[in-house]
Amino acid sequence: MARVLVCITQGFNGAEMWTMLAALTERGHTFKVVAPKKGLIWDDFDLKKPYKLEHDYWDEDVFDYDGLVVITGDPKLSRRAAKDHRVRHIVEKYRDKPVA
Repeated sequence: MARVLVCITQGFNGAEMWTMLAALTERGHTFKVVAPKKGLIWDDFDLKKPYKLEHDYWDEDVFDYDGLVVITGDPKLSRRAAKDHRVRHIVEKYRDKPVA
C-alpha cells in the first residue's frame, strides 16, 4: 500500500480532506497531513473548531512519500498557497509520482 503526503492550507475544505482521508484509509494507504506551520489550523467551514497539527511543510520527510494530495479551500488562500515557494517545491519534487 502507498504512503501519501496530504498538504492542507489555512482555510482548507474540511469535507474534501475528511473524504480523502477516509478513502485512503479504506484502501489501506497511510498518510501524513502537513500544513504551512505546526499548531492550530482552521477549515473553511467550522471556524470555531481548529485542528492541531504536529507536522508542517518543513518536516524533513515530506519528500519520502509515494504520492501527494494538496487540499485547499478558500480561493484567495488557494492562490496564496500556489505562490508559496515551499508548496511549489514540494509539488515539483512529486512530479514523477501521483499527485491530486
